[in-house]
Formats: sequence, C-alpha cells, structure tokens
Amino acid sequence: MNWKKTAIIVMGMAIHLMQAEPLETPRLRIPLMKKAPQVDGKIHLEEWQGAARMERFVLRGTKAFPGEASFFVGSDGKKLYFAVRSQTPPGGIRQRAMPRPGNNMAVTADDNVEIVIIPDLQAKNLKILHSIINNRGTLYCQGNTGGNPEPWRGNWEVKGTEHDDIWDFEAALPLSDLGWEAGAMPKESGLRICRTWTQLADGNSIQTSWESAKAVFASRDFLPVISWDEEAPVVQHLQLKNAISSGYDIRMSIRNPGKSSIRVKAAIQVKPMNSQPGEQKSDLTLQPGETVIVDCQGTALNNESLATTLKVSSPDGQKVYYSRYFVWEVEADDPIFSSGNEADSDRLAVNFAYYPSSNAMLLQVNTGSLQNKKAVQKVSAILKDHSGTRLASTVIPLFREDLYEMVWNIPDLKAHSRTTKQNEYSLEFDMDGMPNGKIIRKFVRNILEWEGNSIGKSETIVPPFTPISVNGNTLQTVLRKHELNALGLWAQTSAADRPLLTEGGMRLDAMINGKSAKIDAGKLHFIIKNPERVETLSNFRIGDLKAASYAKWDYDGMMKWTLTLNPSTERLDSLKLIIPLDNAQMPLMHTCTDGIRINAGGKTPDGEGRIWDGSNAPAMQSWATMSLTSGWAGN
Repeated sequence: MNWKKTAIIVMGMAIHLMQAEPLETPRLRIPLMKKAPQVDGKIHLEEWQGAARMERFVLRGTKAFPGEASFFVGSDGKKLYFAVRSQTPPGGIRQRAMPRPGNNMAVTADDNVEIVIIPDLQAKNLKILHSIINNRGTLYCQGNTGGNPEPWRGNWEVKGTEHDDIWDFEAALPLSDLGWEAGAMPKESGLRICRTWTQLADGNSIQTSWESAKAVFASRDFLPVISWDEEAPVVQHLQLKNAISSGYDIRMSIRNPGKSSIRVKAAIQVKPMNSQPGEQKSDLTLQPGETVIVDCQGTALNNESLATTLKVSSPDGQKVYYSRYFVWEVEADDPIFSSGNEADSDRLAVNFAYYPSSNAMLLQVNTGSLQNKKAVQKVSAILKDHSGTRLASTVIPLFREDLYEMVWNIPDLKAHSRTTKQNEYSLEFDMDGMPNGKIIRKFVRNILEWEGNSIGKSETIVPPFTPISVNGNTLQTVLRKHELNALGLWAQTSAADRPLLTEGGMRLDAMINGKSAKIDAGKLHFIIKNPERVETLSNFRIGDLKAASYAKWDYDGMMKWTLTLNPSTERLDSLKLIIPLDNAQMPLMHTCTDGIRINAGGKTPDGEGRIWDGSNAPAMQSWATMSLTSGWAGN
C-alpha cells in the first residue's frame, strides 16, 4: 500500500473540510439594555451585562487575530453603545491623531476602532454610516445614502483608557443620528465593528473585524446583522480558553432579563485541524433573571486551527439570537507585537511639505503619543545640504495641544543645487528635553527640465477652440456668450442660445456694521483685449469700503476673478458671491472636495432658497467643506 499517497489524500480532505465551513454572517437578536453603561473608558462587566459580547477579531477572512479582545454592542432605546477591550503593545497603543472640529484622516494610522452602520437593512436606499475613532476621540466620519456620498458626523461620546496592557474603549451614539425614533427600531440593522492594531512584530499595522469573510468594506456584504427583540435572551461569549489548562475551554453565557421564561437551543462546535472535534448542545428553558453557562472543552495542539461555531436560537431555529463562525489557534508561537517599547521617536508624528516654487516648507510635529510629552521643552528644525552644511534653522511654535506647526520660508534650494551640483537635502527635527529626540527626514530638490521655460505660454489658439471676441461688455468664447456687469461678473451667460442665469446674474451681497451695504461700481475697464486673452478691471465701493476686482479670461472660457479689499475701519460682517441659476437648465450637479469616491453627484436637490451648501460636501479633512476644488451644475 502507498502510505505516502494515502497520507496526502487524508490531509487534503482535512483541509477541504476546514474550508468548506459556511461563511455565515454573524447575527444578534437582543433586547434593549435595562440600564445604560457609563461611557468613562473603564469597562466594568456588570455595566455591560445587558449587551451582546464577542471574543476575538478576525483578519478579514476566517482566521482570528491572536491578540486578546472582547467587544460589546447594545442599546437602551436612546443610544447605541459599543465597547472594545483589547490587548496592547508593550509600550501602549499609538494615538497620535488629535481631535479636530472636522475629520482627521491621520486617525487611520493609530490604534483605532472602526464602525460601519447600516441603520435599516430593508430600506430602499441604504444609508451607510462610517466612523473611525482613536483613544483620544479623534474622528473620521462619512455617510452614503443610495450610493451617493454625503457628509455625516455622529454626535459620538467616546472615552478610552489604558491599564495593565489593556485598552478599554467605550462609545455611544444617539439613535437620532441613525434616523431612528425612540422605541421604533428597524427590523434589521447592519453593524461592522473593527479594531486596527499597530506596532506588530513585522513592523506593520493590520485591521481586524467581526465577520469571517472578505467583503467590500463600506457595504452590506457579509455585514453582521442585529435585531431588537424584548423577548430575546442576552448572549455573551465569555472566553475561548482558560489560563490554567491547555486546549480550549469555550464558555458562553445566556441570560434571560425578561419577565417570562425563554426556551432556547444552544450549540458550541469546535473542529480542530487534527485533534478530536468537540461539541456541546443544550436545550434550555431560562426562567426570568436566570443565567446559564454553556461550556465546551477539549484538547488541541499549539498553532492548530480550530474552526469554531457558536449559535443560540429558538427551539425551531427560526429566531437566531447569536451566531458566529471563525477559526482561531489556542497558542501562537510567534510574537504579536514588536519587542520592547516603541521608541519615542517612532511615536512622534512628523510631517513636512516642501513648496519649491515658493521656497517654503510646512512643518508639523505631533507629540501626543509620547509617554512623557511634558518633557518636550522646545521643537526645532534644521535644514542641511548633502555635506551637512546648515542652510537654515527655526523653532517650531506650539500651534495647539501637542501640535507644533508653522510655514517656514527657506533659502532658494534651486539656486543652491545649481551651485553645488547636488540635489540631496535633510531636515533635522530636534525635541529639546526628550532623550534621542532627533528625527531626520531626507528629500531631494530636482531641477526639472521644464522649469522656467515658456512651454504652454504661447499665444497660439489650439483648435477646436476659437478666438475671444469682445463687443462692448459682451464677451464670447467657444460655445459660450457672456454679458459682463460693472464688477466683471456675469450678468448673463448662454450656452446653445439658452440663458443660464436669472435675477440679473452674478452679484455681491455685503453686510457692513450689521446693515446691508450698497455696491457702487463705475465702468468696467478692459485692460487687455486679445484673441487668446482678455483682462478686466473694476474699481468700486462696498458702502464706504474701497474694493477692486480683476478678471483674467483664457480662450477656453475659463475666467479667474480676483477681489481686493482695501484696508478700512469699517466692519465687514459678511460678503457673498450670489450666482442665481435657472432651475430648468440645472437638473444635475457635481461637487468635488479633497478625496475620491466620496464626491456628491447626481440630481440637483429640489426646493427654494438654499438647497445645498459646503457643509453638505463629503470631505476627507474638515477644511475641504469650506472650499470646493470644483463645482458643476448643468445638464
């Protein structure tokens, strides 16, 4: 008999059986919590006894991440509550990103908890709400309804603490932020809870999640499902193993918080790769206030994969109260985190941007993750060339809590590179008061072939564009006709002989000293009238405030309009540029901020007056809602 061949076949069958387990979407069916937990960053288990509990996060597949972790979810009918207790690296979690009024994308590089919520899985247009939160409460939030991105920032209540190599994270979100009314919970909601771990042994970070399937992240694919049922028990997965014995010791508690008895069917199944399978099935009747522990024990080898299923349902299986499948190992030989404490220099968030044309740099140093950040007395930067010669130095001021920031004017590195025939430079950040508090960042100042040339500056009109024509205050470019007012703005613009503006066209609306201010403009001056370029100038008054506008036209129809306000003792309360559009000509719109796959586009909202503003624009960073990179309306 060919024993070698037989062994290969048997091993192949075992692997096939492990992979054939159905990737069932996790499900919860739970009652409302009788008492809300206190969100203080300290997880007291008795406070969370009314919430569902899960053990371990999964590596965006079936295999669980080895880091110890428990997470909870529940609601008291007013707020949705979350808690995560997880293992930390030897030197503590990374928490460099600081809270801002808007989004802070830097939170993605920290240890964080990420939550995706679909409030109603049966809604015609699914609303998807996405939040990433670190221990400081720093947020990145986005929303999406029916496939259209929209800004969303929940009124999160967040608190986290570190103790005994453990990170406790607690958060609460008002149900009103989900569009729920008190006591009117949807039939089914989707909920994805994730934990990002940093400082791993391989030097990387990794995201882990609740479900055991790879899926499109901000979507309903394999999204854990949660339902609310006042007649349901509360199920908590308490442990996978104990600290004394080898092998597995899986415990699950089932509690009846209601006033009537509950009949349930409970099962724990464990299928090791090589060892004997284990199973515990129980048909239970829980009296009001009663808690029953279901336990499944068995032996397993270190580093042996254990396919584990926990399920609690009604006796007929129609109502699933708790369901989860994942694969884990009893003991992993390899370390999870990098050995020793993370160096203080690694905990610093150091960023810089170099602006060659302006001979300037933006410098940022965040000391928020330092173990002893109060020891930092001064933060400075030194610019050196390839030989180590100091070219410039500066002290970076404290901009806000833990963040040192400035725009720094530096010498012309283009001229220096030409003189020395070297293009390599270094930026040295020094943290005075911090041991080994020196960080060096290198960069190059390449002198590109096209710098300083006149390519693209010719006065040649490239077909199919046409020359600009000016007749009085009427200016025509390719496919467009523009009537200009005394401010150089558009009194009317037409495309395909269809007027696009109403109410006399573009105008300024100003308030000075609390009162509406009159705009008094004279004649519009054409200072350049060429076929390829036109420039206009207007001097005018806003009340008693002197102002000027300068407009530059290119032959493609693009106008750049610059407003200059002269110094004045007048208090300018507001100044708005009004562009009244013809609704019939503007059925569609598209706006862009600072990201991709988030920008809103589609049907122009219905209504009168203000139907949209920058606060409705999804953005990666908070400033971007105040300044669109582009906006379009038309058909």
